[in-house]
Amino acid sequence: MSGDSGLDGEIACSFCGKGTAEVRRLIKGPGVAICDGCVRACYGIIEGLDGAAGAPAAGLPESPDDVMVAITRAQQAALDGERARARQEFGALWARIGPDGDPLHRVMLAHYMADVQDDPNDELEWDRRALAAADSLTDERAQKYHATLAVREFYASLHANLAADYEKLGQLVQAGEQLTLAEGAAADLPAGGYGDLVRSEIAGLRSRLAASDTDGHSTSDT
Repeated sequence: MSGDSGLDGEIACSFCGKGTAEVRRLIKGPGVAICDGCVRACYGIIEGLDGAAGAPAAGLPESPDDVMVAITRAQQAALDGERARARQEFGALWARIGPDGDPLHRVMLAHYMADVQDDPNDELEWDRRALAAADSLTDERAQKYHATLAVREFYASLHANLAADYEKLGQLVQAGEQLTLAEGAAADLPAGGYGDLVRSEIAGLRSRLAASDTDGHSTSDT
């Protein structure tokens, strides 16, 4: 686990080590800090661990999904600050399932793989893959893994991630288009917890894009 300070005393996520300039939000507590990406990942890991345990009372499958378990383990490596290891494991899993494999595996894997990229262009490509996988995912398939999953709940986060990617690349027109889609999908987010986090990210993105317009920054393609 990383400390809560980056270079020159900058506050950094205690899990992934990213500083304030590298994340969308950073929440600091007594002696610890966590970024928005790691909060999202924690939700996924908890679900994955529950799935591996196969708890029928929670509506989870009797038999664990070995690919989802492997994705969870790789994401745990990312949370432990082992980004290179996580990328390697995610890459091996992607090669295993293939670009036309199970859409639930693809959406989860591409979503997490995007978060461990150093190049914003690579992050954008993986987030695009996650969105494409969601478009081919059905509630029936998702609920074989977890009975409460609904595909429509994925879209606000997926579009918000794409908006943030385009923002990093200075492509503010595309960022605004994706953010509008995220805002339109926000009504499908669950109440509390994860849903509140995504809504907060969307609001933060809207504020930053509005500030860019106010400052007179160009919103044309770059």
